[in-house]
Amino acid sequence: AQQVETKARGMIQTLLANAAQHVADAKAQWAMDKASHLARLSNEHVAELAAQRHTLESEFRKQLDAHLETTAQTHAELTTLISERDTKLEAITGVVHRHIITIQSLEQRLEFQQDGGAKEIEQVRRQLLETTHEVAAKQARVATLETDLSRAHSELARVKQVATGLCDAMARISQAVAKSGQTKPFPDWDSDMASGECWPRGWKKAVHSWIDNTLAAIATSQDNAIASAVQPFKDELQRAPQVLGRKDSGDVSKSVLAMAAPVAEELGVAKHTIARLTDECSRLQTELSAAKQQRDDLHRRCSQLADDKVELETFLDLAGQDRKAAQAQFSTQLQEAYVQSEEALHQAKTAAAHEMERIQRECRQAVHDLQDEVDYQTRQHAKLRASAAEQVGARFSSCGYARRVDDCYHGGYHWLGKQVET
Repeated sequence: AQQVETKARGMIQTLLANAAQHVADAKAQWAMDKASHLARLSNEHVAELAAQRHTLESEFRKQLDAHLETTAQTHAELTTLISERDTKLEAITGVVHRHIITIQSLEQRLEFQQDGGAKEIEQVRRQLLETTHEVAAKQARVATLETDLSRAHSELARVKQVATGLCDAMARISQAVAKSGQTKPFPDWDSDMASGECWPRGWKKAVHSWIDNTLAAIATSQDNAIASAVQPFKDELQRAPQVLGRKDSGDVSKSVLAMAAPVAEELGVAKHTIARLTDECSRLQTELSAAKQQRDDLHRRCSQLADDKVELETFLDLAGQDRKAAQAQFSTQLQEAYVQSEEALHQAKTAAAHEMERIQRECRQAVHDLQDEVDYQTRQHAKLRASAAEQVGARFSSCGYARRVDDCYHGGYHWLGKQVET
């Protein structure tokens, strides 16, 4: 009886230790699974954010390259146009200088004919000099336009630098997010689960299945431990009726009734057997009482294990709620970071587009103004040429020499007009 009691106590203590160890292992395993699951979700979000960042960066670089190419083409066109205008202005300046030389020669010739025409010639010369100064002012304006174009290129470089800074900020955000969860993957995760989505397919079903399997394993371990502890007592209870209902001595007495001599000896043996059976019944009664007490203890332990199971389920529910809250918070933070980076990138693109449009408008307006100014100067030269021809013709139409001078003068003006038109 003492050995059975000692064995039962040892089994109960082992059961308690195994149950406590199993509960501790389950809690530790749940903590590890929770951390690994959150880390996996973090890695997936980091990968998705990196892919989105790479796509946005590629699109932005393509648009920026397109804008830079358009700006380069516009700059080349403006440079070509300015070069053509410079060439035309140089040609006009040369024609004007030749015209001045011609007028000076005419002035020298006319000084010998009539001193009265010196004032008109001087006035024409001053007008031509003023025209020359105006042409020089236009050249200075062209230089100012080139300076403005250089300033526009500097502003474009600054916008490009700002865009590069935004891209670096997005990279740092991605790196900071990537550093927040570098742990092992979830050990019981399904291998064929889609990893490219923000929320993998079947994650809730997989986690619930793992929780159910864990709880079922705990319940199975509890049932097996209880069955192992109670089985020896069930075996003793099954053997008790066999011991109490022995009929060996009765069979023996039936076989020896015909014998008179051994009756006394058989009766003595029967008394001894009855005494032994009585002692055995007492011992079995004691063992039965101890077994009932142990059964009550086991029932209390089972109740305690049931309470522990409920507590563990509550803990699992709370852990699931914490996990959902952490996932929701993490998703919200990632969404906010993505929206902010998207807004900053859109603002940078909009600012760059507006700046390019403004530069193009200013360049077109400057070219148009320069064209109008050149046309105006051409008309002024034509008017001045006609006025000078009329004045010289009216002064010297009375004499043949003056007529020859007038013909030479008109011939010079016609030649000058052809040169200007060319």
